[in-house]
Amino acid sequence: MATVLSPYGLMPTRTVGSQRFPSAGTMFPVTVNVTAPIYWHSPVALVAGGVKALAASPTTTASADSPVGVLNWAYWEDANGVHWSQMLPALTITGGSPTAWKVQVCVNDDPKYVFRIQGQPSVVGPPVTRLGNGDVGKTAALVNWASGNAKTGLSGAYLAVPGVTATPALKIIRVLDLGDDYPDVLVQWNGGVHVYENGFMA
Repeated sequence: MATVLSPYGLMPTRTVGSQRFPSAGTMFPVTVNVTAPIYWHSPVALVAGGVKALAASPTTTASADSPVGVLNWAYWEDANGVHWSQMLPALTITGGSPTAWKVQVCVNDDPKYVFRIQGQPSVVGPPVTRLGNGDVGKTAALVNWASGNAKTGLSGAYLAVPGVTATPALKIIRVLDLGDDYPDVLVQWNGGVHVYENGFMA
């Protein structure tokens, strides 16, 4: 039973309707230096031809925070050789030691992905009101979408308390651990949130 918050971001599990699951994703360049790490399973945006971290939890309003997907892994080259990592370190392009080039990230970018993410009680209490089947179909924003664990490389993103408004980032499709304080939850991008579906152009 999950009694503590230990987030891991948006972990791809399958696609809507249990269709094929192309886990490889798509390679995108990183053209602008990142001032903070981008962690494994963190949502990322595609702006000005390159991948960047989100500045806010996305919504159905098309913007520079409309996600193209979640980070799967990163690749770059520098004077020490070729590097593969679960996360993209900060200042890789111009502030790294040594400076890197050919910086790219693999992104799980299918807008129909179903993700596993950790949820939280809708009321901390006491008494505690836990997520349940009544929350299926509700929407929720992301919390700590840009944070992460430097040791594991995992994203610190988790699910905000769900509601019935139309604009937040995610839609709940199943609560996996009924009765847990911090259950694993299956979610998908809310309609119009993903950049492939909302027409945002940077």
